[in-house]
Amino acid sequence: MRQITSLFIVSLLVAAPSIAGQSGTPPATQHEQKLTQTGPLRIGGQVKAPERLKYVAPAYPAAALEARVSGTVIIEATIGTDGSVTEAHVIRSIALLDQAALDAVRQWKYTPTTLNGVPVPVIMTVTVNFTPQNGAPRAVSPISPTPQATEAPTARPPIDPRIDQSDVNIKLTIKITDSGSGGTQIKTVSLIMANRGNGRVRSVGDTLAKDIVVAGGTATTGSYRSRSSELNVDAGATLFRSGVISTNLTISYQPEWTEEATKMTGVTQSVSLFLKDGVPTVITQAADPTKGSRSVSIEVTASVLK
Repeated sequence: MRQITSLFIVSLLVAAPSIAGQSGTPPATQHEQKLTQTGPLRIGGQVKAPERLKYVAPAYPAAALEARVSGTVIIEATIGTDGSVTEAHVIRSIALLDQAALDAVRQWKYTPTTLNGVPVPVIMTVTVNFTPQNGAPRAVSPISPTPQATEAPTARPPIDPRIDQSDVNIKLTIKITDSGSGGTQIKTVSLIMANRGNGRVRSVGDTLAKDIVVAGGTATTGSYRSRSSELNVDAGATLFRSGVISTNLTISYQPEWTEEATKMTGVTQSVSLFLKDGVPTVITQAADPTKGSRSVSIEVTASVLK
């Protein structure tokens, strides 16, 4: 009996280190592994926005300077655990300015964001403004946490001799034709801007939509929820001596919900093109990516108002 008791005690002593090794993972390490698996966190709640430490101003593209294109590019950036920008992509575009904004943001540096004392990657939205100042466009960012050094005025680049310098206005008319089995809807947006100027239109609405649930081949109506429809236009226009009008357009169209389909055909497009005065030009022919019956076309007309 004494022999058996001694063997049992020895067995427990040998097993103890193994059991301790299985449950000895520090809580912080487990938490960090979980965050790594779930990916970057979005700013909000306990996840605080990091503070920017390094700012690099974007370079104004020469083509945008000549066309006098300005505006705000919105970028969604992923900030790594060391505070560097690991990913960046444009969520609101201005065709001639997007790359310059991305090149600048990718060089910015932030304080690492921590959650429960552990550095975590985060996703945040940043904006880069391209605005005229001191007679020439200059790129700035409105969200710098520290004052920036004053920049010397930039010399205005020579104006293309092909450009008409007349003090006239240019009217852009954007016609969107949205067709489907339920009929055709036509939406028109007009905006007027000065020659070599810019304009923008924002139109957003909410529609109460029904969720369609498909089970066993049968579609039934589920709960209601709000779906946003929008028609946004950013534009610039320049008149040339030949009578041709150079335009830079960014169009975002998301139609209102109808019972025809639960997935709607929207269009987001940035384009630079030449238009003849008063001549309509179709710039988009979009089919329903869900293989439905809907289609969207976008037609643009530029007219000189003398």
